[in-house]
Amino acid sequence: MARMFPIGEERKVILQWLAHMFQRPAERPSWHIMVTSDHGTGKGYLYKEILMPLIGSNQVSLCESTYSNFLDKNSIHLFNTQLCILDDCESTTSRNVYGRMKSKLSEEYASVEPKYENRTTVPVFTRIWLNSNKARPFPIESQDRRWFAPSYIELPEDQASTAEYLEGMDAYLADDGLTQIYSYLMTLSLDGFNPKATYQTDTLKSIISLSSSFEEEEVKEWCEENKVFKLESLQSRFSDKPDLAKTLALNYCQTKSIDIDGSGRSNWWIPKGWKPKQAKEYYAEQQPQRLL
Repeated sequence: MARMFPIGEERKVILQWLAHMFQRPAERPSWHIMVTSDHGTGKGYLYKEILMPLIGSNQVSLCESTYSNFLDKNSIHLFNTQLCILDDCESTTSRNVYGRMKSKLSEEYASVEPKYENRTTVPVFTRIWLNSNKARPFPIESQDRRWFAPSYIELPEDQASTAEYLEGMDAYLADDGLTQIYSYLMTLSLDGFNPKATYQTDTLKSIISLSSSFEEEEVKEWCEENKVFKLESLQSRFSDKPDLAKTLALNYCQTKSIDIDGSGRSNWWIPKGWKPKQAKEYYAEQQPQRLL
């Protein structure tokens, strides 16, 4: 842990987060761990050789390559699991990943729909640990309190040192090391640990700075997906910042008084440069039933 997380305060938070999972498995934290690093730093060793054997492989889910598997409606990553590893999923500039992930990080109940089974609501105890080889796995909004991001892990100058160190770890684990680690986590003090609140590290602030103008990009994406809409639809989507959403949408949209749905003229928001005829044709293609 000291090799991966050399800053003592950050290491303490992560150790307590892990210990909390073992000592109070039914108390789900509302914030999770985001580890960014170079390739080959050994971060995969922690969950494959230590956490999975200690927790039980049937209670650890692994999502690799893409976030869509985790976010899919048929995903069972939060179903009867204690820990979910998001391992080196593709870096993305889309704000949708963060937006869709919010509820999965903090809610204590989730609606799951395993393939060929009926949708059901289940309690969630799953902690999320994200590993990424990118400085910014995905854009994060400025007020985020859902992730604890320790300092970026850099590869030691001697690249062989990690492999050599892990050989020693293999020997330690084979010699009853897992029992010692389990005992350590079960007896580690949780004084000062708050499963419902954490602080923004400098690394998280850096990730947020790389996600600058989060709100504008979020509104832009929504406008691109909807194209023809009423102001109340936009402000309903961004109910926590309706006036800001309206202001930002004006960068990409224009308002026109159009009889677009047969109910008479009213103000509609359409992309800049579009003519009313183009907007009516688009609306008819997207929602033909309204024009019957």
